[in-house]
Amino acid sequence: MGAAVTAALVAAAAQRERAFIAHFVEQGATTPAHAVPLPAGADPTRGGVRSWLRRGILHPSPGGYWFDQAAYDAERGRARRAKVVVIAVLLALLVLGVLFNLLRSPGVPVNL
Repeated sequence: MGAAVTAALVAAAAQRERAFIAHFVEQGATTPAHAVPLPAGADPTRGGVRSWLRRGILHPSPGGYWFDQAAYDAERGRARRAKVVVIAVLLALLVLGVLFNLLRSPGVPVNL
């Protein structure tokens, strides 16, 4: 049941992110000249909005805020690469654990 709840939470967060991005893209707020106010309920001092401001994905401007698609794409690429590294390290540890267990098990011939 825990996995189902986690999957639902991840899906809901992804949907909120897509809606947040759509707020800016659909209004053409992808340059400082076309900045728009934040969506209702978005707080620039908390959570994801604050994080996006710090990372340069969202920028304040006299008319509100604008969305930097290139910065967003770069951040997603970094996150994807980090996930690949974590998975590779975990797989390497699993393989090492299996090999170590095979080598120390008495009576099991190992031909490496």
